[in-house]
Amino acid sequence: MQQLAILLLIAIQFSDIHAYNHHHPPNSGPSPISEDPKSSRYDPSPKIPGIQDYPNDRMLLNSIMHSSVLNDDSLASPLAMHRLINSPLIRKARAASANSQEFLDHVGIIARIANGISLQAGLMNDKINIEEVAGELLNFGDVPVSTIAKFKPEVVKNFVTKLKEIPANLDSTFVTQEKQFSEWVELHKSSKTIGNVTDLSAKDKYFTVLKTLNSSDFESLTDPSRYIEKAKNEIENLKDPKTKVNSIVRSFQELSELFENFHNSIEPFKTTMERLKSSQVGNAPEVFTATEKTIKLIPKRMNFTTGFTDEGKEATVSNLKSLLLLSADSKGSIQEVNTLTSLSKTKSTPEFQKRKFTEGFPKGVEDVNQLARDVLNPWIGKIIRVDKSLDALNNGLLPLFKVNKRLGELDKKLGIFSTRPLFQSLSRIQTVQRKLSEIEPGVDEMTGSVWVDLETCKNDYNRIVESNKLVPIQAVINAVRALAQIADFKLNEVNFAEHKTKIDQFIKSLGFTDLNNPTESANQVPGIMERLKENKELDKIEQTIDNLIDMFAHFKDFETKVKDVVSKENTPIPAQITNEHNLYRCLENIQNIDKVAKAISVAHKLRSQKNDNATAVDSAIAAVSSVSKDFSNLGSLTSDTTKHSGDASTDLNKFSDSAAQSKIIGQSAVSLRFAHGLKELDSEISHLKTIDPIVKAEIQKVFDPAETKDLPAQWGDHKSHMSSLDQALSGILSFESKLDVSNAKTLEEFSNPLKNLGTIPDAKINALEKSKVLEALIAQPQIDPKVKSELEKAKQTLDKLALLDLGFAAHQSEFEKAPSAFKAFQDFLVGFLTNHNSETSGPAKDSDHTTMYIVFGVVGFVLIGVSIGGGIGAFFWRRKRQQEKEEQKAQEEHNLRQRQQELDALDQERRARDEREAERLAAIDDERRREREALLAQNREEREAREQAEAGLQAAEAGRQAAEAGRQAAEAERKRALVAARKATKKYNTERFERRRAVVNKKIATGKLNIQQRQEEKQFNDEIGKMNKSVAKYVANSKFKSTSQMCDSLGDQMNTAQKIAQRGLGDLRNASWKLLTREKHRYPDTIPLIIKTALPITYRHNHVPIHANKLTTKATYLPLATYSTTSKPQKVSREFIAAQGPLENTLDDFLCMIWVHRFETIVMLCDFNEGGIEKCARYLNNETGMGIESDQFVITTTRSGKLTLNNRNVGVSRTLKIRRKE
Repeated sequence: MQQLAILLLIAIQFSDIHAYNHHHPPNSGPSPISEDPKSSRYDPSPKIPGIQDYPNDRMLLNSIMHSSVLNDDSLASPLAMHRLINSPLIRKARAASANSQEFLDHVGIIARIANGISLQAGLMNDKINIEEVAGELLNFGDVPVSTIAKFKPEVVKNFVTKLKEIPANLDSTFVTQEKQFSEWVELHKSSKTIGNVTDLSAKDKYFTVLKTLNSSDFESLTDPSRYIEKAKNEIENLKDPKTKVNSIVRSFQELSELFENFHNSIEPFKTTMERLKSSQVGNAPEVFTATEKTIKLIPKRMNFTTGFTDEGKEATVSNLKSLLLLSADSKGSIQEVNTLTSLSKTKSTPEFQKRKFTEGFPKGVEDVNQLARDVLNPWIGKIIRVDKSLDALNNGLLPLFKVNKRLGELDKKLGIFSTRPLFQSLSRIQTVQRKLSEIEPGVDEMTGSVWVDLETCKNDYNRIVESNKLVPIQAVINAVRALAQIADFKLNEVNFAEHKTKIDQFIKSLGFTDLNNPTESANQVPGIMERLKENKELDKIEQTIDNLIDMFAHFKDFETKVKDVVSKENTPIPAQITNEHNLYRCLENIQNIDKVAKAISVAHKLRSQKNDNATAVDSAIAAVSSVSKDFSNLGSLTSDTTKHSGDASTDLNKFSDSAAQSKIIGQSAVSLRFAHGLKELDSEISHLKTIDPIVKAEIQKVFDPAETKDLPAQWGDHKSHMSSLDQALSGILSFESKLDVSNAKTLEEFSNPLKNLGTIPDAKINALEKSKVLEALIAQPQIDPKVKSELEKAKQTLDKLALLDLGFAAHQSEFEKAPSAFKAFQDFLVGFLTNHNSETSGPAKDSDHTTMYIVFGVVGFVLIGVSIGGGIGAFFWRRKRQQEKEEQKAQEEHNLRQRQQELDALDQERRARDEREAERLAAIDDERRREREALLAQNREEREAREQAEAGLQAAEAGRQAAEAGRQAAEAERKRALVAARKATKKYNTERFERRRAVVNKKIATGKLNIQQRQEEKQFNDEIGKMNKSVAKYVANSKFKSTSQMCDSLGDQMNTAQKIAQRGLGDLRNASWKLLTREKHRYPDTIPLIIKTALPITYRHNHVPIHANKLTTKATYLPLATYSTTSKPQKVSREFIAAQGPLENTLDDFLCMIWVHRFETIVMLCDFNEGGIEKCARYLNNETGMGIESDQFVITTTRSGKLTLNNRNVGVSRTLKIRRKE
């Protein structure tokens, strides 16, 4: 019994000791920390160690996890292990050969924990400013938190409201005139890139080089083509079944010799080609660059058909006044709009965020949320060899989690800034503000004079240029360009080597013993031919020869092409080119034209602006307003957190030199992530390599001289850039091939490969600058859609590259220190976790032996009572233990249900987040689709406009050709009519002469000649007197006040006469149009050219049709003063030319008529301009000593004076000097 009592007491004592250490539950199996979650043996325990401890902090952790927007399938998610094992990410990681992604993830975990410890310590010790940390975690970029706190929403709202209203306030009635104005200015800008069209020094050098080419040069360039074509003939002879054996032998002999000559001709060919490339011939197109650019601009200018009116000017001035008012409103909101735009840019692309304190958190708040999962990742315990709970690490970082929770709430309010469409809308507003700031003050006052000056240039120089006038010089340019293409020929050495090998193999495979022995070779021919036909060797070698013929085809007629170009050396630059440059000089002299054009272009942009995302902009303004007060009181956030921090946080903050160690670990993680990012872009970089020729070609098409000058330097040496990227990619692949951490047992061993990051070559490419070049090219209005698509694809790749810091060598020191930093981190973490997982109680102290003896004595006396009491106590104790087990089991089941509910909630949150992400992506896709559709619609409109313009040009050309054919037919008809008229006139004159001679003979016969002469003399004097009296009476009675009044009176009489002559007008008009094009008639429907009396003009062996008739007056007597004393009065007729006043397109014809027929007097019955209507093109200068020029003549006014009649001024008399241009 005594022994039983002793055993009972020992059992009670053991039970008490175990109960004292109640917070250590019995171990129910191996620790989950000791197993890798990737292992197939891993079975997640339903018990999270310490889950029942610190309920308030656990609620915070759960809220952080629930608010996370990261993927719950992450490696670091402790609450989703059952999904983690079967996730696609894990299956992919298992299949990866080098586990580079797994290595990157684990380095990221360490970087986040180390950075979290450093960041929390800095905040709690007041060594880091909370505002700077908040700015980095919220991805504010260069926008200080204080700027958000002082944000002024009213000024932005006011400007955005007025920006929405401006399209409706701009007058669009005369928008066509504004567009035509802009087109004239664009023509002016384009003309600045042309150069000096009169500088022919390069042309002289070019033709000098061509003339130095001799027969040996031509032969060296044409020999390869000549030899290989002869070889082609021999092959065809061999394939002819009718070819005799002897002829076959000769063909094989010829082939062997031709192939040898062909190979020997290649070196001289290359030598001559090198000389051509180094000479002026290779730069031939530059010789006529100025002329060619001018020719291309002429059709563009001729399409400018819209005139400028006073009403259009006034409307434009009003619009520009509205823009100046908007510009004034814009200036007050520029700072606020810049803040919104910068905020949107970095929040939508957080990779641009510069980080000073948060290197381990590239995604800001999201990565701190990820840290809440990382601290419970079992992999940490495994790699640092600590088989303890990680709860202490989580509890130690609770102050940082509390700060991040508050920042996460603010980040959620600013969620609108993470959307790409908002950034695009704000960027457009920012662009509008920049354009408005560039508008010159007072531009509305400049517009009037600019408008008038442009109209003057248009009227004075905007002439129609017939395309046939430019054909000769265009033919020269085409011929020169063709020669340049030949000079730029590059022999494809690889292909040529392959063809040469095939020829050599063919000759060797023939199998002739001795081709120089005709008899022996003839005996071998049948067998050789049979084998060649069977293996189709002749077809194969013929294909090789055809390829070589194509390779050298351009040089076949090289000599002919050179001689053709040399023959065109003296082709003159057309006068139309010179006239075009006169127009450009006129535009250059218009002051402030560029300033007005810039303002008008802003008006165009504002008219077409879209307000699709206006709501998003308003939401962004409201979002910043809602958080501005919160950012003004961030300091209280850290102070409150510090007050409620526990011992774990205090100990965690003792990590020695945590900032420096965190920076080293963080930089290694960042560089590793950038290297991985570059590798992911490998396929896109392959496309980027092909874009260089397209970019250089598009740069040449840019008309703006400033852009053309800067873009090539900004684009840089693309080949070198791509080579640098290739070297970096090779270094990354080499790094990953050596990556093996499967046997790593410590963080130091795990991080050893990071030292090799410094061996990756730097990628020397300024991707951001190159992207700006592509952006400028994409914005060109006339860019080809296919080219635009290629450039946009390349720009996307460059934008991704711009986010990567690929300068690995600059961080070599951090990479070298990485293993020691990881070791220091492990040492600290092991010590921290060990201290906070140590047992909080020890075993019971040994009792005094005397006391034990007394107890045993007492027990002996009450043995029976104790036995009974012990039995009863044991019964109740067992019952209590059973009850506790049942309660514990119920609690575990409750915890499991709660755990399942948490998992379900996380699943639901993840699904909701996925749905929101899908909606966001769908919205982005819709936006891109709308932009794509708008772009396609714009391209379609531009294409239709181009097709219409081309159709118009084709129709105009067809009309011109038809008119030319009609003119030629009319010319032929006129010549036939002229011959017939001459015959009829000759016949009439002969008959008249015969009649007169008969009359004279008759008068002589009758003796009445003297009487007749006296009668005729009297009749003459009477008619002269009567005419003089009539003229004097007419002038006296009319009392004309001016020459114009007299002309009008005579015009009325002429109109009366014309009405009488309306009969047969249609036939006369049709005949006139056949001889002379309608455009060369001033009044084509009413005043035709009379074919029978048309004045013929032959100038430089060409017939020149003109609206001029040769007229003869009725025969009358001359005044007596014109007779000598011995001569007798007689009737005579006067001849003069009735010519239409010259038009702009007939000025040279008119001057040519005067030059050919040597006219000494021109009587002009009208002024150049009457009543605002042009009556005659200006063919003289009113000022004495001044002159004007046409395409072919120079007319100088040498003298001028008044023209009087009866002491009255009736006009002006001028003496002109006409000189023909050589």
